[in-house]
Amino acid sequence: MAKGTAPFVMLGLIELPIIALSLSAEGRCRDCDWHFALRQPWQYRGAFLVPWLLHWLSKNLGLLLLLLAGFWYWQVQASDEQRVQRMLAQPKVDDFYFADMRELKTDTDLKYPFTSLRVIEVDGEQLLLRVGNIYHNQQVSPWRHFKADAAMQRSFYSRYTLSLTAETLRKLSEQGTIYAMRRPENISSDGWIVLPGSEPGTESPQLRPFVRKAGYHIDYHPD
Repeated sequence: MAKGTAPFVMLGLIELPIIALSLSAEGRCRDCDWHFALRQPWQYRGAFLVPWLLHWLSKNLGLLLLLLAGFWYWQVQASDEQRVQRMLAQPKVDDFYFADMRELKTDTDLKYPFTSLRVIEVDGEQLLLRVGNIYHNQQVSPWRHFKADAAMQRSFYSRYTLSLTAETLRKLSEQGTIYAMRRPENISSDGWIVLPGSEPGTESPQLRPFVRKAGYHIDYHPD
């Protein structure tokens, strides 16, 4: 007979082959009264480990769930990073970017600088984006920007457009000025309808001077 006894029901490497080839096996847990006995474990082709595994899971379910949650979070972060890199490598019409406009527009309200941008034209490396008209005081999620199908409202976009190159886009993303991106699937993103795009708002904002810096500039369209 071979016996296996270990904390947390983990057998030593030396005990495993002995138990597998024994006529009978017995396992006990040092931390509790749990034990089991099995005859001719070699006939089960490894199934003799199942009782140990089930008992370990029952004692360490919280740890296992924590590990699974950590792995899931890592997968989500890695997938999001890959998606962002694909969008930066090949921008497309109807891509959405979420930006801190203090770096891009000089008359931005310092208390409410965060808004959305939507690509409306791609000409080689040159991009034309519609500037949002709804601003937030912090970096809210794309879901919050799109909440209640807001992108379908006429007031969602201003009459400003932002022109920049793909290279500038990548730099703005690296420095955090553009902090999130979305590429809608069909006509929706994050559970809300975002396409087809809305027309500019009917109220004309006060005319501001054009913003022109190296790599990009913002123009006002009086329509």
